[in-house]
Amino acid sequence: MAESAVLTVGRQREAARSEISMRQSVASADWLAALRRYFFASAVGNLTWEFAQLPLYTIWQQGSARQIVFAAVHCTGGDILIAGACLVAALMIIGNRQWPYARFRAVAAAAIVAGLVYTRSSANGSTPRSGEAGPTVNGCRHCH
Repeated sequence: MAESAVLTVGRQREAARSEISMRQSVASADWLAALRRYFFASAVGNLTWEFAQLPLYTIWQQGSARQIVFAAVHCTGGDILIAGACLVAALMIIGNRQWPYARFRAVAAAAIVAGLVYTRSSANGSTPRSGEAGPTVNGCRHCH
């Protein structure tokens, strides 16, 4: 009888370990899925934004189709790097092991605020003042 109880306790422990291992695997997959969705949405949103604002820049009038596409893709790449850095910073400061299940909104809010702060501060240095031509990158007045 005592031997049977020991076997039962051993099986219960093994089952508990197996369940914990499975939960950790699912949590890892959820992190990866959340990051993939974040970067995909960031890429689509930023690429859309870059093309939407291109008519405001001289490259739209003076650049070739290849230059226009390059400018949009190039700037989107930078935007994705900024979005990723903001998310990582938010996760390091506010996130925990249960993210994205726990503290999702707090991390999202911090990442968005960090992105807006960065965008605002970087735009201050690249927005031309009245009567100024503004900065150029390879003759392109586009990226900040």
